Amino acid sequence: MAVDALALPPTAQIATPVAGATYALGQVVGSSFSCSDGTGGPGIASCLDQNSRSSGPPIDTSTTGPHTFTVTATSKDGQTGTASITYAVAGAPSVSIGSPISGARYARRLVVRASYSCRDPRHPPNHNYL
Repeated sequence: MAVDALALPPTAQIATPVAGATYALGQVVGSSFSCSDGTGGPGIASCLDQNSRSSGPPIDTSTTGPHTFTVTATSKDGQTGTASITYAVAGAPSVSIGSPISGARYARRLVVRASYSCRDPRHPPNHNYL
């Protein structure tokens, strides 16, 4: 009695974007991923991201917030395997100056205490520096 072993589905591996990473708004980050045939499989028919692109083109950094990147491996017998990771896109840091007041005139030798705050959306919470 002969028993045919079923081929295992293919797998996808994502190198870039890095899972859990934070990228800057508009930053150009090329994708990097690969696919492997499952044991006993007939070979890989395609290895594509969610936009039907091969490894290499830039990931989406056009909007802030969380993003998901998915790769699908398809074998020649139609089986599929997927891998997904999440990454974040953050806006640019900002600075707010409270003192000295822009355009204000101060008497000579007057001590004016500077105050400002910096905000980096990649590293909350906000910190105030005096």
